[in-house]
Order: sequence, then C-alpha cells, then structure tokens
Amino acid sequence: MGDQNIVDTYAALLRDRYSSLRNRWTWENEGVKADWGQNPIPRYDGGVDGQGRRHQSVWKKMARWLIDHQVSPSRFIEAQFRGRAGAPPEPNTLCSDAALNRFYAFEGEEVPELKRLLSAQKDTLFTQVCKKAGLRQQGWTDAQVYSEVLQNNLIPLSALFRYAVAVQQGCPEVADLYRTEAAIQYLSAPRAYDQVWGKLVPPEVAALARLTPDQLSSVSLEEEPLDSRPASRPARALFVD
Repeated sequence: MGDQNIVDTYAALLRDRYSSLRNRWTWENEGVKADWGQNPIPRYDGGVDGQGRRHQSVWKKMARWLIDHQVSPSRFIEAQFRGRAGAPPEPNTLCSDAALNRFYAFEGEEVPELKRLLSAQKDTLFTQVCKKAGLRQQGWTDAQVYSEVLQNNLIPLSALFRYAVAVQQGCPEVADLYRTEAAIQYLSAPRAYDQVWGKLVPPEVAALARLTPDQLSSVSLEEEPLDSRPASRPARALFVD
C-alpha cells in the first residue's frame, strides 16, 4: 500500500469516527439527534462550497499529521471528545499541539486501569493454573496445562495477555489463536502498555509500534508477520510470580 493510500484510509477513518462521536456528543449534551457528516461538507471534506470557494480536505491533512506523530486516528478523535464541554471540537482545529496533548493525557488516564487489569489477570491465571494441579499428576506438562487454561475463553483474560503467556510458556498453537487480536489490542495504546507491562509485552508485538503505517500495511498478522516462535521459558514465569 502506497503512502497516498494510507493517507486516504486514515482520512476516511478520521471522518467516520469524528462524525459518529460528534453526533453522539450532540445527543448527550444537547438532546438533539444529529446527522453530522451524512452529506459532504466541502469546508472539511474538500471541494467547492456554496460560495464558490475551493477547499482542501481537512481529513487528509490531519491524516498526514497523525502519521508523522505515529498516533492512532480513531483514538485521537476519541480523545478530543472525552469529557468535552461547551462545544464539540471543529475538525480544522485538531492539527495542533493542544489536541495532541489532549490525546497524550487521554492515554495517560488509561494507565491505572491497565495496571489493575494486569494484576487481576495475573491473579486469575495463577488461580486457574493451580486448579489444574491434578492434570500434572496425570502426566500433563506445564505447557499443556497453560494451553488448557488459555484456550478457555470463559476465563476473563485479554487477547494480549493470552498471547504473551502462550509465547512465554511455549504454546505456539495457542499463540497463533490470539496473535492478531493481541497486536490490535497493543496498537490501540502502545505507550500505555509499554509503561504498564514493560518487558511483559512480547518483543514481536512491541516491534509493531516501531513500524511506519506503510510497513504496518504490508504486515499480515494472520501469517506470522514477525518472529512469533515461543521464547525459551524463563526459570520463573513473569506472569505467575
């Protein structure tokens, strides 16, 4: 996928997400059911307006700007509406340091919750593995026990957590099941996950955050995009200490 295709894809996503959140904001704050974005808006979408003035696409400009800053377009727009009072943000005001700082603050708000969830998942994993003690007595290996636990989708564990534990415990088949969802989860807030999870983030997943949008577009997460072979198991598992 070329650079222009990436810009077009980002621009379409930005417009769609902005329209959706603006309409929701209008309903929640003004009690009015709006359909902002249903029709073309030359001032923002580009083209000629009713007064004959020609405009460039604000969304494409914003897309290029976010690509340069390596920021998720969907989450960037979400950050602009989170806790917004007074009036919704106008699209042509969002390529700014203020909007970028609002996004970084938005990401920072997630850190305490990510810490809580990581701790809860570690406790859940430990409990579930302990419940399988009888399987070890029947000759099951540690990898088989972890595989049994991780594939039980009724247990409240995220895709990234399942993938990371599967890689760590030498369960490649299980890792394959959650690779794509794990990558998507991590890329939704890479800075926050790096801050909270640190070295618990598998290197092959963390590497995705260092790719440019062009490189990401050529990665097939379904077909082992990076080295996803299980790492050698440490003497003491990081997730169950």
